[in-house]
Amino acid sequence: MQNQYQNKIEQGLKEIRELKQLFREAQNSEILPISFFSSAIDIINRLKTRIYEIEALQLSVMQEHFKKQENEWGGEIKV
Repeated sequence: MQNQYQNKIEQGLKEIRELKQLFREAQNSEILPISFFSSAIDIINRLKTRIYEIEALQLSVMQEHFKKQENEWGGEIKV
């Protein structure tokens, strides 16, 4: 699970760098190419997906943690 988490974080960082580079290239341009907008939206959508994937992984980790605690305490933990 840790490997998946690290992979998703790395992918998210890569997408952030791509978006940063795209904006740097546009920084001194008076007229932006049409491709700027579609590229930026594509990167943002990929980043949004990555954030949801990281959230899902974290929820799984938390559920496993609570199950482990429940087993150690011998009782039921309500979440």
